[in-house]
Amino acid sequence: MHKSAILTEELVREAIKIVKPAIDQLLASADLAKRSALAVVVLDPINGLSIYNGIFGTVPPSEWERDYAGIANAKASTAYQTHLDTGVGVFLEPHMLHKGHARYQGGVIFHGIAVGVSGIQSYLDEMVAYMIAAACRGLCQRKMVEEVQKGGDDFLK
Repeated sequence: MHKSAILTEELVREAIKIVKPAIDQLLASADLAKRSALAVVVLDPINGLSIYNGIFGTVPPSEWERDYAGIANAKASTAYQTHLDTGVGVFLEPHMLHKGHARYQGGVIFHGIAVGVSGIQSYLDEMVAYMIAAACRGLCQRKMVEEVQKGGDDFLK
């Protein structure tokens, strides 16, 4: 099965490290986030399989009110399958959704990178998803520049 040669789990972890301070600050702000629990899923843009699953916050999953990891996965899958952010799909193009798709904001497709986030308000889930997707894209671009500068083979390995 094919998978992205550039967007790897290692690269996603590097992107998460970059945006984690903002995520932590958001979750620590009771004025913004209604809870300190967040699940994140990033899918491979080639095959749609999960390449990253992460949990943030101070509330362990055993104490979550809902299955935020499952919801984050559904949001990412919905965005990947429909090529729409879940907020757009839910509110503007619900005819694109089928059983099992997410019905909340928080799943984004940004330049082919599908990220699902769940745990706080859905509009804030979406904000975090965009931050992660943008960091992933920037690091992918950096990696591609490095590949080109190496020279040699004309094809990615």
